[in-house]
Amino acid sequence: MKQKTVLLIVLGLVLSLSIQPNHPWDVQMLAAPPPDSEPWGDGKGLTQEQSVAIQKLAFPQRYRSIIERFGYPDARKEQVDYYKLVDGRWVGLAYSKDNVAVRLIYAN
Repeated sequence: MKQKTVLLIVLGLVLSLSIQPNHPWDVQMLAAPPPDSEPWGDGKGLTQEQSVAIQKLAFPQRYRSIIERFGYPDARKEQVDYYKLVDGRWVGLAYSKDNVAVRLIYAN
């Protein structure tokens, strides 16, 4: 019983920390890259394999690792790189100020 209680407390803290506002990596969810985002990369989007892999990333990730695995993003703005999935949806990778990917943002 003690282990379950400790686990629930730890999970509660993790969930609480993950939804706190005003973290440097908090980014508003957008339907697509913002209109004023900068086109980048080759504009071809991700392959099927890459589209699956990007959604299974564990964070944090180094910028260089992301570029080596997925190539340059299709668009970028400030601290978010946007990739177009094979099904036409977009995902964004939010970066901290020290160029570490900290979370994936799903666009509708």
